[in-house]
Amino acid sequence: MLPADVYARFLRQEGETVLFICASDEHGTPTEIAATEAGLDAETFYQKLHELQAEIYISLGLSFDYFGRNSSVYNHELTQYFYQQLDKNGFIEEREMNLVYSVEDERFLPDRYIVGTCPHCGYESARGDQCENCTTLLARPN
Repeated sequence: MLPADVYARFLRQEGETVLFICASDEHGTPTEIAATEAGLDAETFYQKLHELQAEIYISLGLSFDYFGRNSSVYNHELTQYFYQQLDKNGFIEEREMNLVYSVEDERFLPDRYIVGTCPHCGYESARGDQCENCTTLLARPN
């Protein structure tokens, strides 16, 4: 956030019109995992996380014009608008992909839930998307 804040301040000093917006990310797998580890339902965890992040950014004096949540109605509407424009102009394509399905959880699992041995370095606790030991990005076969 700090580099973006410095840049926004610089542009403002140069007389540019700046709208510096940010939001807490409530849709990532790491956040979902953290909620589970904290023993909280997702919505309660996300609310606490958003409040904590807002307090930190205020205490640091970051110059956001707006700090929201990516789960907001406004964000959903804006995301849908961009998607529809991209789709209308032929920039969206449908693809098939293989995913790991958990019968126990009755859902497809994000890569971070899959743990195994890295085929590059042999690390035995590598996540399905990247090995934390050798930092190799791991792609699942399609």
